[in-house]
Amino acid sequence: MGQHYNPVDDEELHISSIVEKVKGVVKIYVSSLDPVKLDFAKMQPSVKVPVTVNMNLGPVLKEVAICWPPITHK
Repeated sequence: MGQHYNPVDDEELHISSIVEKVKGVVKIYVSSLDPVKLDFAKMQPSVKVPVTVNMNLGPVLKEVAICWPPITHK
């Protein structure tokens, strides 16, 4: 869950200059069990949602900037 390799955090990998958008699938798992007791190898996703991920943060940062005021130092 939180222990998987994330290519975005890899400073050696510069995929954003090669590919701007990547298509993928987000798998959503639902369980009422304690996460410690789950067997992830045997779980099946409840829903699979197709997504397009923008590898360039520019458009994301512009959208965030609209919602939040700039940080200033007095």
